[in-house]
Amino acid sequence: MTNDGARAATGPTLFLHAGMPKTGTTAIQSYCQKNPRPLAAAGLAYPGLVNGNHGGLFEALFAETPWRQGSTRQQLVEGRDALMSGLDDFLARRRREGLDVLMSGEALSVFKAPSLERLKAFAERHYDNIVVIVLVRPPQALARSATQQNIKSGRSFQQFVESPPTPALRARLRPMIRVFGKENVRVGLYHKSALVEGDSLQTLFHIMGGDRSALADARAPRVNTSISLTAAKLLSIFNAAVQHRSPPQDLPAPVMERLTHPFIDSLHEGFTAPIGVHNERAALLGTTMTRVPGPKYQLQREIAELVHTASRLHVGWLDKAFGIDLDRYDDPVDESLGLADMTVFAEEEIEAITQTLDPVIANPKKHLGHHLRLHNHRSGDIVRRSLKRLGARA
Repeated sequence: MTNDGARAATGPTLFLHAGMPKTGTTAIQSYCQKNPRPLAAAGLAYPGLVNGNHGGLFEALFAETPWRQGSTRQQLVEGRDALMSGLDDFLARRRREGLDVLMSGEALSVFKAPSLERLKAFAERHYDNIVVIVLVRPPQALARSATQQNIKSGRSFQQFVESPPTPALRARLRPMIRVFGKENVRVGLYHKSALVEGDSLQTLFHIMGGDRSALADARAPRVNTSISLTAAKLLSIFNAAVQHRSPPQDLPAPVMERLTHPFIDSLHEGFTAPIGVHNERAALLGTTMTRVPGPKYQLQREIAELVHTASRLHVGWLDKAFGIDLDRYDDPVDESLGLADMTVFAEEEIEAITQTLDPVIANPKKHLGHHLRLHNHRSGDIVRRSLKRLGARA
């Protein structure tokens, strides 16, 4: 770890946590949103203007071209004035109280310098000390986590070959250094050997510095769970079929029998409905498939080699700029598993898939109703209520 909080500036500080991807950001945000009192006991405040993830807030207020797609993002853009006023009031109050403020959103890690300049100018109305914090993950470990997440969101292994997930560290960190100064950009390593108490939240508090003893027992919740290799194989083939809007050719007959069952077929609409959040019925199928048990997920050899090659520039730059050698902590490339293996299913894998799908087929009303109840608090509804509250307060 480098750039920790040992040299923390005097006076309250605004900490901007910028991720990066797959470094426990969602878990950190979840804890901070739900625990304002423990944070306050440690001299820290976390804005709850919309939700725990401030990425959309940053985009709506400071991005050169705010998001224009998606109902939730559109609401944020349309509610820009209320959001700006609410954040300004929050920072003013916390500054008068002498509290540090933490904000978190991975959108900051893709901001160019002009957007960061606007954010800095706004924040400096109330805080003289502004520190940016990022956690970085070794490339292979990052790719292993990112491919799982993207498969759950509708992508296939072939898409990772075409566009391997790599840490664009130099491109992401350079604008932060330019705008805030290198002395105000702190970088921590997201690796089991470097995490404080084995926890991303405690690692963040350590990098921030100051007396956070009131949060000594705080831990980041587990929010993004891994999937098995079997589930990943099934989802990748299914996702590719949906992208081509045609039935998959690489699945065993017992699995295809389940996927073409009338109820399951109604969820994916004849292999045309992606398993994204905008289609709740398809999302039920996606959630079910992620639960298929099996061997631990591994990154395929071809993708791992592409990730290694594409990350050389960024790994070297980070080591030179911040003294963190990511290669020292990274996973070795596993030569035993290739892309060709992703269409081969052992008998026990087929059984695991059918045993996961059969209860849904046997009682579709129960499973669909349970899924919809779990997802009835959509992010758009949360944003809508938050903006209404801000408007009434203004």
